Amino acid sequence: SEHHLKSSMNESWLRPGSFGVQTSCYAHKLASKVEHNTLFGWDGAAFLNRTIFFHQLPEDVFKSNITIDPVRDALGGPDTCNVNMDTCAMKGLEHPSYWEGGIDHFIPLCFIWLIYKLVFIGIHPIDRLVVKMAGDPPVGPDYPEPLVKLITEPYFQTCTTPMRILVKILCYFRYKLAPNALLGALASMRDMSPKCPKIVYYKMDPFYGTACYFMCIFDLIS
Repeated sequence: SEHHLKSSMNESWLRPGSFGVQTSCYAHKLASKVEHNTLFGWDGAAFLNRTIFFHQLPEDVFKSNITIDPVRDALGGPDTCNVNMDTCAMKGLEHPSYWEGGIDHFIPLCFIWLIYKLVFIGIHPIDRLVVKMAGDPPVGPDYPEPLVKLITEPYFQTCTTPMRILVKILCYFRYKLAPNALLGALASMRDMSPKCPKIVYYKMDPFYGTACYFMCIFDLIS
């Protein structure tokens, strides 16, 4: 789905954010409207409406992109990244460069997130695989070094306790928050149906989001 969006992009816009005022976001105009496909063609919302709710819910109740929020609506309505929901016109947006393209990069964000999580997950599957390949030797001189664990969570012989706390904090930011920032862009993506079905927008910081993207790639290839 992410690859389909990137291949059908005609034009992109960026709204830089400002701390404490507004978040950064991207908007893309696609060649065709966004298709809402379901897993294996099974529409769970329609199934619930047929069985539990006995066709009492409107057909689009599960497909609306605008969440009801009284506080947010009182302050000016939903944030659609400066895209007018009636005219589909962009206001106060700029075209991003390649290095700040949002999801418009060569490697899909969801693919990087998946591989990154599999490699750097807390149970260290690569180290466990190496131990299995070595024949499950007992702890001793023949026991393989847990290289991935030592890389991600290095052990210090001096100042052990404070350094262990520092390592845990840095590990959380690098191996959990950084890849999740990529997934956050995809999770916040919305289209502007029914009036602007060819426009999608999502929240992503052009500096920190792009930095997380290339940092995760560097970790995987280094």
